[in-house]
Amino acid sequence: MNTKGRIRYDSFFNMTNVKNVSSNAEQFKNKRKDLFHKLLLGATKDVSDSNDAYAVGETRIGRNKMYAMMQCALDLTTNGCYVCLEWIIGRYDSFYFDRRQGTRVLSRSCSLRYELYPFLRR
Repeated sequence: MNTKGRIRYDSFFNMTNVKNVSSNAEQFKNKRKDLFHKLLLGATKDVSDSNDAYAVGETRIGRNKMYAMMQCALDLTTNGCYVCLEWIIGRYDSFYFDRRQGTRVLSRSCSLRYELYPFLRR
């Protein structure tokens, strides 16, 4: 979807997993933040060279795994992609991510998702 190189802050939509983390919420939060940081760097590696503003990963949390992905519209610059994803993380962290087993945030400019189950095929 073409965003003409601009971040569209007016078109965000989120869906949150209704289940909360039942134990060790602080460890869950820290692992999620670490995985988000790793994927943010991966999705924003010089996108002009690779034409691929996308990153996927996973991390172990006790007996479970957390799966996540981030993606930006290809017409965003590397910096624009970083700003868009960082904006989602900052805006949605305290309410939609906190203690939730999963969340999906979609926009015309960038998107992210995490869950405690695999949601992508490799």
